[in-house]
Amino acid sequence: GPARPRPAPAVKQRGAQFGGRQVNLAVYYLQSFAGRRYLAPEVHPVPYTRAVATAALGELLGGRPLARGARRPFPASARLRSVQLDEGTITIDLSAAAMPAMAGPDRRWALQALVHTATQFPKVQRAEVRVEGEAVAGPLARDPSMPLAPIVVVEPAAGALVEGERLVVKGDASVYEGTVSLRLRDRRGQVMAQSYATAAEGAPGRGPFAGALRFIPPASPQDWTLEAFEVS
Repeated sequence: GPARPRPAPAVKQRGAQFGGRQVNLAVYYLQSFAGRRYLAPEVHPVPYTRAVATAALGELLGGRPLARGARRPFPASARLRSVQLDEGTITIDLSAAAMPAMAGPDRRWALQALVHTATQFPKVQRAEVRVEGEAVAGPLARDPSMPLAPIVVVEPAAGALVEGERLVVKGDASVYEGTVSLRLRDRRGQVMAQSYATAAEGAPGRGPFAGALRFIPPASPQDWTLEAFEVS
C-alpha cells in the first residue's frame, strides 16, 4: 500500500527537560561586549510553581547562564533566604555570602540584576534587599540607565522542543538598522539554517523583533544551537 507519512522528528535545543510541567522565567545575568557591561536577560525553564518570583530569584542565584560570556552577579555560595511581597514591594533576604565585600559598580550591577529579575512580574514594582535580615538597599526600582544586552531572545526558551521544520524566534534588540541575524547550528557546529529579522526600531532605540528559520529535521532528536547576532 501507499507509504504512510512519517511525523517530523523534533530538534531538542540545549538544556531541554522532558518531564513535568514548566514555566519560563527571565533571569538577568551580566555580560560584556566591546568593553561595555550589560544586563543580559535569559529565559530559563523551571519546574511549574505559583511562587514565580521566588523561582526566578532562586534561578538567578543558583542557575547556570546559558549564553556565552554571561556570568552570575552574585557568588556561587549565595543563597536566597526568603521572599515576601507587600503592596508592590518585594523584600528579598539573602545569605551573608551574597554580598561579602561587594561595593561600587559591582554592587550596583548585582542589585539591579536582582531588581530586574524580581520586577518582571506585574505585581512587583520595587525591591528591598536584605542580608541575613538586615536591610542593605531599597526600596529600589529598575534603573533605566542600566543598559540591556543589544539582543535578547525571548522565544524559544532554552530547552524548547521544536517539531517540524520551522523555528520561530522572538525577542527585542537595539542594533544598527534593527537587523538581527539568525543562525541555527547542529551538534557538530554545521549551519543548518540562517535568516534575519528586523526590530521595530533601530539603535540607539530598542524594539521587538520576530523571525523564522526553516531547516531539514534530523532523523532523531538532537541538541541544536540558536544564534542571534549583529553583523559587524
